[in-house]
Amino acid sequence: MNHFDIEAVKKERSFFKKLREKSFKTGTGRVNEIVTLSSTYIEIKSLNGKKKNRISRKKLKAAISSMLYRRTSNRAELEKFSKFNSALFGLLRMIFIKIAKISKTATGALRLSIKGTRFFFSGLSKAGRKDISLIKNNEALFILLHYFDIRKSKTDRWRQLVEDDFKGKILLDSGAYSLFNAQRKGLQVSSIDAKEYAAFIHRHKDILFDYVNLDVIPQSDSAASIRQAEKEAQCNFEYLRNEGLSPVPVFNCKYDWDVLEKMIEAAFLGRNKKVSFFQELKSRYPAINLHVLGNASSSIWTNDFFSSDSSAWIRGRIPDRNGRFTLYTPSGQSQSPLEWKSHDCLSFNIRTLARAEFSYKEDLQFSLPLTFGGSAHEVI
Repeated sequence: MNHFDIEAVKKERSFFKKLREKSFKTGTGRVNEIVTLSSTYIEIKSLNGKKKNRISRKKLKAAISSMLYRRTSNRAELEKFSKFNSALFGLLRMIFIKIAKISKTATGALRLSIKGTRFFFSGLSKAGRKDISLIKNNEALFILLHYFDIRKSKTDRWRQLVEDDFKGKILLDSGAYSLFNAQRKGLQVSSIDAKEYAAFIHRHKDILFDYVNLDVIPQSDSAASIRQAEKEAQCNFEYLRNEGLSPVPVFNCKYDWDVLEKMIEAAFLGRNKKVSFFQELKSRYPAINLHVLGNASSSIWTNDFFSSDSSAWIRGRIPDRNGRFTLYTPSGQSQSPLEWKSHDCLSFNIRTLARAEFSYKEDLQFSLPLTFGGSAHEVI
């Protein structure tokens, strides 16, 4: 059993142990009630109906595990667990009632999403075994890798390093922004080919959590450049879809809002650093699940974002002129105590950012026991 399966067993057992109210609303708004609870199945029926329908507890636990893994689901996505997917949606809503939010998609379907921000640790595309172990040993569950950086590995060394600990927990970004920066610096780098990108995804799909569209960064702020980037990114998206893939679309802050309208059904990713942009985005589309590329700010603790990624945790090994390192906390950045070593700061950053996923927990603490000169220090 993996981490999510184990947590699902605990959550299902706890739910039924504490269950008092046996009626619930399904995904279509009807009232159902639990009439039988056995060790292997649940029997449910509509409030005024007579027919009883069974949902396997094994399948319920699998649905809970999937919810914890994906952190979001709609009714249609639950069909693989039970043909009574509307009732199953209602059960999940009860199980996650304190830590989840319900929203409506553009088509009017209900979507259940867990609060908190899942953090993907990036900056590992060229990492060695030491950094991978550091990430794993400090509670990180998910990482982001850039195709731009790992595409030339003939031996797939990157896969050998991460497969055992992060199989199914890797978000693959095309690395379009890295390509853009390299070209801007005048470096001789080859462009990213959509056909090769698709082949790479197919070859490694079994270990990926998701994969991002091959987006295109506008070369300038001119309207013509932005439209050209939009067009090329859309062509790449359609190509990948035609290859049997389901890439996550990318919305660049320079694009027009009507481009976003076409993406709105899917979880999408944005590239931006401006607070004003995100404020307008959330006011226009308050119900969407948004992933922000390259963000480790305190905003990930406000539940505004569904997920985020950044390599900023690595600043825990870069000292300033006073020998202090940057720490990331729920209230923002701070400098480490002078006695803290690089390893301590890195560990603190990893643990803190990983716990953004559980920001809904009232008793969540941020502590790193450190021993200096025989005394233990704890940061809360």
